[in-house]
Amino acid sequence: MSHISDGSGESHPDDSAQKSTDTEVATSQAYWVIRVLNTREIVFAKQDSEIDLAPGVNVIVPTKFGSDLAKVIGTTDDCGGCRAVGTGGTGGKEEIDLVVPEAIAVDQDLAEYRVNLDKAREAFGISQDLINQHGLCMKLVKIHFVLRESRIVFFFTSEKRVDFRSLVRDLVSHFRARIELRQIGVRDEARMVGGRGVCGRELCCSAVSHELEPVSIKMAKVQKLSLNSQKISGPCGRLLCCLAFEHQTYQSEQRGLPREGQWVLEGEGRMKIFEVNILNKKVYASDREGQRKVFSAEALRYSNQKNAWEPVPVQLAT
Repeated sequence: MSHISDGSGESHPDDSAQKSTDTEVATSQAYWVIRVLNTREIVFAKQDSEIDLAPGVNVIVPTKFGSDLAKVIGTTDDCGGCRAVGTGGTGGKEEIDLVVPEAIAVDQDLAEYRVNLDKAREAFGISQDLINQHGLCMKLVKIHFVLRESRIVFFFTSEKRVDFRSLVRDLVSHFRARIELRQIGVRDEARMVGGRGVCGRELCCSAVSHELEPVSIKMAKVQKLSLNSQKISGPCGRLLCCLAFEHQTYQSEQRGLPREGQWVLEGEGRMKIFEVNILNKKVYASDREGQRKVFSAEALRYSNQKNAWEPVPVQLAT
């Protein structure tokens, strides 16, 4: 903290510096993190919203399907390249629109939301029967009655394009509401439906991520995981989302470590590295006779002259 002198030799705290520090602390968590209850998507809002938000508060937020009920999760200082709605932008993949909460949800909104859930469960069976009658190759995933509107959104998956015009006419005739059909991917389906992963925790796409990041088999190779598709795939049939979340950490931890196929000098001979455990920093090597040895990666250094790793000399205390 800076100080100013009043000429008496005594120093006093600089009030302006104190205010500046307080402001930095207040704005360090600049965005509200909000989860839309219906689609389980994460949206962000500025903290200087005119509405008094707090963690756990239910709010009404605008979505691409209309106004919807959401819950404030907490705050963050990074919203992944978000921008205010309508401000344009670079169009980057990471770009996310900031939302402006419309109002704090009142008891009537919560009651309407619960009624809509019951109506959606009842409508699911009716809609599935209509799909079967039309012989459409589509899987109905979820039905959402939009809050405060006479509008129903049907989410479905399909391996190919579906001509559902006749189905829409029947749905409109039956429900007497505006009907919208949205085709989604299997990963979006997993996020909407939710569930538990092989780790026993709630699915990452449903509980952690605000966007579905691309996952590659290379990420599994970096973690030395079995490439058995059943072991590294989620309920959606795609590669586990956690591979993408953990990839950067594994890449960071891998820097400076030996790689499989390199050599370690041991005594008068060499041992070939056949495995490197990134997390516990252990290096496993074997000689020509098949004898194996475990080295601590922190106790090895690379020699350009010898084109191999060698133990770091132990310095004796003097």
